Formats: sequence, C-alpha cells, structure tokens
Amino acid sequence: MAAFAFRELSTIRAFITFNGIRLSWSTTPRHFQSTDSPSGQGTSSGQVQDDQSTAQQNQGSRKSSTQSENDYDRDIARQILAASIPFVNKSGWTKAALSEGAETLGYAGIAHGMFPLGGVELVNYFYTSCNEKLVEKLKQEYESLPEGKSPDPEVVVCNAVEARLRMITPHIDRWPEAMVLLSIPRNVPTSLANLLTLVDDICYYSGDRSVDVRWYGRRIGLATVYKMTELYFIQDQSEDHKATWKFLQQRVEEAVQLQRILHEAGISPKIALDTISATFDAARSILRIR
Repeated sequence: MAAFAFRELSTIRAFITFNGIRLSWSTTPRHFQSTDSPSGQGTSSGQVQDDQSTAQQNQGSRKSSTQSENDYDRDIARQILAASIPFVNKSGWTKAALSEGAETLGYAGIAHGMFPLGGVELVNYFYTSCNEKLVEKLKQEYESLPEGKSPDPEVVVCNAVEARLRMITPHIDRWPEAMVLLSIPRNVPTSLANLLTLVDDICYYSGDRSVDVRWYGRRIGLATVYKMTELYFIQDQSEDHKATWKFLQQRVEEAVQLQRILHEAGISPKIALDTISATFDAARSILRIR
C-alpha cells in the first residue's frame, strides 16, 4: 500500500486542491441547429427559430428531469448509508447493515442493491463524513486565531489526527474489517484518495502553503504518520488511548526532525521520496508481500 502511494501520488496530486480532492465535472450541451427548411415546406426563419427554441427547452427539461432523478437517487443513497451506520457494530461493514438501514427508512431490504460495491461503500461514506466533520472543526479553529497569529503546525497536526481517530471510537472493534475492505486492490484508489484528502486538509489548516516539491513530502509524511497511528490506535488498550497520543506525538516530532535534516543536508525531497519508495519495494519483496 505504501509503495503504491508513492508511485501514484504524482497522478493524484493533479486532482487535489487546498481543500482536498474536489473533482468538478461540467458539460456544455452542443445544440446542432439548421436553418435549412424541409423540401417543399417553405418554413419561415421565424418558425425555425421558434422550433429551435422549443427543442432547446424540451432538451433542457429532459436534462433537468434526469438531473433531478439522479439527485433524488443520491439523496436516498446517502440517507440509507447514514441509517446503516448504527448497525455496523452488529452486522459489520456489510450488505446486511445496508439492508437494515434501508428497512428503518421504509425501503425494502433489497435496497442494498443500490450499492454494487457492497460494504466498502458504507466504509467510504463513514470515512468521508468524518473527514468533512474534521474540516469544519479545523476551519473554525483556524478562523478563531487572533489576527496576525499563525497556527503551530505540530500542535494542529497532533490535535487533528487525534480528533479524526477518535471519530472511529464508536466502531473501533469493527474498524479492522473496514481497513481490510479499503486495502482490497479495486478499492485502493478511492481509499487512497480519501486518505490524501484528509492529510491535505490537515496540512492546509496547519499553515502549509507550499507549492513546490515539499508539498509531496509533507503529505506523504503525514499520511504515513496517520496510518501508523491508526494501526496503533485499534490495538491500544490504555486508558483513553493515552499510549496512542504519546505514540502520535513521537511520530510527528520524528517527521519534523527528518524534514529539517533533509533541508539542512540539501537533499531534494523528491530524491528522499524515491529512496523511501525503493526501500518499501525492497521490504515488500523480502517479506513477500503482494
């Protein structure tokens, strides 16, 4: 997974802005118009324009109707996903949970057919919902800073990662199942995009405005720290997960020290990332991880 992240980051970066991944699809319908009237009908230019206007209105109406139906379907899907979350602890991140959620809204249990990828869609919904909640929190804290004062990057990062991981707590016993689903090859692009969106938002609200290659290094570093801490978190039995937050603080300090060493040594972050990526590939080969 880590090596895959290094290899694919340059492609994914093109889709990420300071607020995370924001894909915006827009289409402009092309209206093919003809001023030629049918043979022998002597249609006036005014009538042609009226016909064209009517056709465009009808096309717009059909498009609006289709758009409304799509919006309606998306709204229903989100309602079912939200209603399914309370059933995760009992049924896991599964179609069974989706069926139970649909039934609470009065839909047939077979409504889980709206989610062809199955339980991972429930995981992705939960993941992105938590990301959105964290962004709102970070935004409020950023805007509440005294004028002219910059945020402390280390403090923001530690607090943000802790806050995000605490959102998993209600389902922590089931979270290993979610992590397995996210690591299935066909699900990796979406799960990686969600992770990079998360770390991109945290970096932005911690004050990072870099536009050079350091952009990559900081996000890859934070993504690594987040995943390491997440794995520690789901196994931590200490009171209020205090051991996890200590582990997180240490990893953040190490990441900051590494960045400082690379900068002082004049080592290009790109070279460092390539080296780390090669190390991961070698480790995967030695451990025979596929």
